[in-house]
Amino acid sequence: MRNRPIAKLIKWFVNREKGKVVDVRSEIQRRFAYLDWNDQKKILLAFLSSGKADRKWAYNELRQLWDDCFLQKALEVWETYHETDMIRTAIECFPRSYLLEHSAEFGNDDYYYSFCRRFVDDPQFKIDRNRLSAKWYLMLLRQGKRSISDEVALDLLFEQVHTVSCNLPYDSSGIGELCRWTDLNKENFPTAMEFRDLYAMICSLNELNNVTVVQLFYQWAGDAYVNFVHSQSYQDLIAEEVPQHWENNRKVFIAKKMLYAALPDKYKKDDGESAIAKYDTFKSYVASYMPYYRIVNQGDEPEKEKSTKPEPSLATPEQIRDMIATNPAVATLIEKLGIEIENKDDFNDCPF
Repeated sequence: MRNRPIAKLIKWFVNREKGKVVDVRSEIQRRFAYLDWNDQKKILLAFLSSGKADRKWAYNELRQLWDDCFLQKALEVWETYHETDMIRTAIECFPRSYLLEHSAEFGNDDYYYSFCRRFVDDPQFKIDRNRLSAKWYLMLLRQGKRSISDEVALDLLFEQVHTVSCNLPYDSSGIGELCRWTDLNKENFPTAMEFRDLYAMICSLNELNNVTVVQLFYQWAGDAYVNFVHSQSYQDLIAEEVPQHWENNRKVFIAKKMLYAALPDKYKKDDGESAIAKYDTFKSYVASYMPYYRIVNQGDEPEKEKSTKPEPSLATPEQIRDMIATNPAVATLIEKLGIEIENKDDFNDCPF
């Protein structure tokens, strides 16, 4: 396929050439990464001046190709539309002075971590610990190479252990996920260091030279494992019969039970009904957190709960006749779809 001159495509797009905009938009986006810088600048400025979908595409590209030549237009777009899709781009690209002046807009809870990342190398910038999870607070300290006391570091680790152990299964946030190198087929259940969040935090503390805390946590994790495998709770859990396709999920559940059982009591004080401790069996845990599924006999697949809504009734021949009388196109649609009609002889006047 021969490529059309990019200058002509940009001109058509900017001038909203009738009948060509949709076509050239697709081609411009497809070729964008391989164009000269001068052409890329023209395209990004043109898309920033276009509709919402075009602006959204431009925001993502700006984060990769930011240049101060875009600042005036980007500020104008932000102050005009205040679109959520632009916030991350603004945080990463706008001048720090502007971000600080508008911290209420850019530093809300959804983007607070990204906002702090922009300033974390400034020792005068204060991070609000209460607005971040233990893991992400520690990630910021590592990035900014800020020191942390052993006492606070240990608190952060145990807070994250609690978060991991009590997190709902299949949570899209990624909390409680295992490290990629974990092979559940080769072990009874994962250890503390095989949970991705905890592994990342330990690596960060090593970088920050909190060696004593790392050693203490390794000792705690080892004791937690040994004590748990000798407990009656563990014996009951491995004796529980569950379908084979749930085996890996059961292993993760067992590991979370282990982590929670070993936590110091002060990290469990506000659990209430959310703690994993209240589930004595894997089946009760799954049934509680996955209401649309149920565990059935071993070997069965998880089934969706049956709807209590009545099945819609089929149209009667009389109803079909009325529909065709109102709209003859219904008869053509029935023929094209190959729908079988009972008592089709009643429809002699229909063009089947």
